[in-house]
Amino acid sequence: MQAVFGYCGATEAARTLGPIEDLALQLPGSLRQRLSSSTKSWHLFEALVDDLASQPTVRMICIEDIHWADQATLDFLRLLARRCAQLKLLMLLTLREFEPESARARSSIQSTLPIDHQHEIQLERLSQTAVEAMARDVRHGPSGMYDLTRGNPLFLASALRWRKGPTPDTLLQLARQRLLSLPPDAQRLVRALAIHPDRIDRKLLQALPEYNDAALAVCRTQIWLVEQNGYWVFEHEMIRLAVLADLSAQERTFLHAEMLKRPLTLAQQVHHALHAQAFDVLGEAAPTAARAAFAANSYREAVNYWHLALEHTSPTSTLRAEWLDSYAWALVQSGEPDRAFECCRQARQFWLESGDADAILRNMSSTLRMAFLLRATSHWFSNTRCSPHSPSKSGSAQVLIARSCCSIWPRAAPKKAISSLLGSC
Repeated sequence: MQAVFGYCGATEAARTLGPIEDLALQLPGSLRQRLSSSTKSWHLFEALVDDLASQPTVRMICIEDIHWADQATLDFLRLLARRCAQLKLLMLLTLREFEPESARARSSIQSTLPIDHQHEIQLERLSQTAVEAMARDVRHGPSGMYDLTRGNPLFLASALRWRKGPTPDTLLQLARQRLLSLPPDAQRLVRALAIHPDRIDRKLLQALPEYNDAALAVCRTQIWLVEQNGYWVFEHEMIRLAVLADLSAQERTFLHAEMLKRPLTLAQQVHHALHAQAFDVLGEAAPTAARAAFAANSYREAVNYWHLALEHTSPTSTLRAEWLDSYAWALVQSGEPDRAFECCRQARQFWLESGDADAILRNMSSTLRMAFLLRATSHWFSNTRCSPHSPSKSGSAQVLIARSCCSIWPRAAPKKAISSLLGSC
């Protein structure tokens, strides 16, 4: 049985369809081609199903850390779960319960399947008997290892590899001592990679100034880094976080800025630009990432990207109004209509002040389409002077709604006509 793997990273906003891209690299077929030529989710899903159906040896898909998955990926997995019986496929999904988004990810998948088609495995801490048996095998005596680790498998594995004095009392202290025991070039490599919350491909790894073959060999031998399907990851996310916590604020900012000089995905660019305070880079990467996420139906991630762009950058007034209009649609699709209409109102205020007739029409048309989409035209009426109960005024509002929804408004309407229309509301 062949297995294919996908990974989710802890970037500021999730990598759009990142795990699906991982699967495409391991499956010969049309999915890889579709990813580069189409952003339509249903096209990609059809290609994934076709590729799996044409590969009879692929019988398991493993997606790690789905609590970090984007909305489009969760939609993919939910639809694919319904096809598991047809494709004779086993899906293995991992998540960490202590992460904030774990409940959302779990319910997204479990709600689509009958109870008898799913099985949840809870990984418990190791028992005292198991810890003592492992300690005897490695050190010829338990020496209080269970009292120290309380059965934490990661802490236990790290403690049993420690050979340079008494075992520190916490995982953080142990990671710090292990790091200091590495050669200087290996230490620099580990610290440089700790600020990168995603998997590391070989191209990115070799582009780092801290990289050399000897340093990587040491990190691999001492199980700091492990290779998985052509990518490098830390032994565990907790180890990466332990190293990250030991870096000063100045070191982190410098390393994030250095990472921006390397080949990165959009999600990675946004993450490093934010933490390097490189807001010019963020102002370019975040809107691009937001539009790509929206096109892939990852509306929650699009909201996050637009929020970062608007909060941390200083675009021109015109550009900010355009961003607000796009942000509003992402909010609507994410189920936050109140925030969406507020963004439309802020953008409309700017367009009214600037006198841009075409932009005013687009903004008002978008606002009304949102109201129709949500069946909540009261949002529109409550934010204008137009009363839906007034016969003399409701007629203008109804014409406005009909024309905006039919998309027959002229692209360059005279300002006088716009003023007259606004005056009727």
